[in-house]
Amino acid sequence: FIEAWAGEVRSLGPRVLAVLTFEMGRLASPAFQRLAHVISYTGPSNWLRENMRESRNWQEHVDFGCGQGRQSRASGTHSFEYPSTWANDDVQVTPPSPYNYLTDWMVAEGRDLLFAFIGSPTSCLRRLLSEAWRDSPFPDVRVGSQRSLKPGETYSNILQRSKYCLVPDGHVPWSYRFLDVIHHGCVPVIISDSWHPPFHRLLKWASGDVPLVFVHPRDIHGLRNILLSRAMQDWEMMQPLTRIMAAALDPRSGLYYEMIVAELMLAKKAKEEASLQQTQRQHFERKFARGVARWTVAPAAPPPPPGASSPV
Repeated sequence: FIEAWAGEVRSLGPRVLAVLTFEMGRLASPAFQRLAHVISYTGPSNWLRENMRESRNWQEHVDFGCGQGRQSRASGTHSFEYPSTWANDDVQVTPPSPYNYLTDWMVAEGRDLLFAFIGSPTSCLRRLLSEAWRDSPFPDVRVGSQRSLKPGETYSNILQRSKYCLVPDGHVPWSYRFLDVIHHGCVPVIISDSWHPPFHRLLKWASGDVPLVFVHPRDIHGLRNILLSRAMQDWEMMQPLTRIMAAALDPRSGLYYEMIVAELMLAKKAKEEASLQQTQRQHFERKFARGVARWTVAPAAPPPPPGASSPV
């Protein structure tokens, strides 16, 4: 069925856009890898390495306790590897959230928790996070599963009480949790070495202007110190911006689809520029090869051996 569907999409030409909600994106089936354009939750795993150049953590794959290598499958046991093959063809978006910033978003005042994570240890990274912080002696830290909630507490309530909310990798780097936390006005903390942001062409995620914090998985034991070391003014500036971000990234908003169209236009432009650069590079390589051939001088004939008569 998947092969037939993908073949039908391909037959309609390159202007057709396919929406893939599989957690592995194009890697879910070889048939998806031949589609012209795709909207997906999954993007190339090298985004952090390309945009976090000031930190060596992301430049080299560091074994933080979940294996040295990477895997292109949703196992949750190793870092996830998604190729950059379709970097100029695809648009990455956020999956929908059942929450709504119009009713669930809360202001900065009254948030008594520094950071929180309520979820199951469904991956190696989440297991390490749970082991490091589930029994924390600090009253401003809450890490645990749904069963750890006290009477009267809910997942939504914890997000509304927290300044920062952890968004670690699950089986794959993208997570419904990302949109959950910003709908509640909580600043997300991305804990990953292969995360790819949504709408990365439009939004400058690594600029510091987006309400977001990046932490490498190897630093989970120092999370509290890392977040406490940030200036309170930074958090106070970021927290109101979560409402704007939630509105923009919510699939129920019209802006969400306008951003998809804009991303497609930017992707097309990037692909055309990459194609032009490739053509120019090939042209100069051929021109250089012809120049080398033209100026190459044939080696001189060896001198005659001693005692040999010279030709008359």
